[in-house]
Amino acid sequence: MEARKDYAAECAMKCSDPLFRAFLVERYQVPDVADAERIAVSVRNILRVGSRGELNTDPEARRRWIDFRSSCEAWRAYV
Repeated sequence: MEARKDYAAECAMKCSDPLFRAFLVERYQVPDVADAERIAVSVRNILRVGSRGELNTDPEARRRWIDFRSSCEAWRAYV
């Protein structure tokens, strides 16, 4: 049996990536990406979730995360 993907952990890892932080500033005008908690709050607001754990339990939240992640990857291709 295949292990379930942990989208919440993936999101947490992305939040520590400097390029992901630059994406948040450029595309979402997140004002402060120096603090991990502020980044987490901003990402939760963008994804409309109360916690990153919802990415593993709510199919709509998961879809929003996958779309958001794809936008970031597309943005990276042009940086």
